[in-house]
Amino acid sequence: GNYAVEVANSSGSVTSRATLTVIAPLSISRQPASQTVVAGDSLTFGVAANGTGLLRYQWRLNGRDLPGATSASLNIDRAQLSDAGNYQVVVSDTSGSVASSPAVLEVVFPPVILASPVSQSVPAGRTARFGVTAEGAEPLSYQWQVNGIARPGATNAFLMLTNATPRDAGNYSVVVQNEFGSAVSATAVLLVQVPPRIIQQPVDRAAPLGGTTSLSVVAEGSEPLRYQWWLGGEMVQGATNA
Repeated sequence: GNYAVEVANSSGSVTSRATLTVIAPLSISRQPASQTVVAGDSLTFGVAANGTGLLRYQWRLNGRDLPGATSASLNIDRAQLSDAGNYQVVVSDTSGSVASSPAVLEVVFPPVILASPVSQSVPAGRTARFGVTAEGAEPLSYQWQVNGIARPGATNAFLMLTNATPRDAGNYSVVVQNEFGSAVSATAVLLVQVPPRIIQQPVDRAAPLGGTTSLSVVAEGSEPLRYQWWLGGEMVQGATNA
C-alpha cells in the first residue's frame, strides 16, 4: 500500500510518501487433473495459481503450445483420439513462470462392430461357425443371442455349433460390451438342412381297368421338398406331387 510519514517540530511539519509492493511468489495452488472420457464427450481442464499482478496462461499438449489456449481453463469439445495426451499449463507473471504437473487425457471408445456374423446353411450333423470383429476400449465382452435370447456359455468372439440340429436353426446376433457402452451386431440366419425321410410309404392298391386310384407318400425334411414319381424305372411325366 501507500505509506506516509509526517515529521514535525515546533516550527512546522513535512510529509514523505512511499509505496510498498509485496511480491507474492508465483505458485500453482490447484493442479489440472487427469481425465478419462468417452470419444465425443466434452471436458475441461483447469488450474488455480497465485502470483503478482496479471497472470498469463499457456496450455501445452505433449510439450507443444496449443494456439489460443491462454486461459485458466481449457475446454475440449467432442474429444477424439487425437486429443489424447499429456496436458500442461505454464503460468507466468512479472516475476517469472511456473509449469503445472502433467494431466493425462485418455479418450476411450464404446464397442464398434467392424464385421458382423454371416448367415449360413449347414447340413444336419455338421458344424456351424459364427464370428464377429469389434473394436473399442478393452476389455471387450461378448454374449451371443439366438432369437433374442442369450445363449448360455456363448461369450467369445466366435461361436461354434458342432453336430448342428434343426433346434440350432434361428437368428443369431452378438452383443459386444465394455464399461463405456455396447453394440449389437447384425443378425445372421442359421439354416440346418435335414435330408428327406419317408415316414409313410405308398400303399399297394388294386384298381379296375379304366377306374381312378391314387398313391401317396408322407415325407419330412428341410423345405422345399420335391417329388418325382416313377413307374417301372421310368419317370412319370408331370407326377411331381406327394
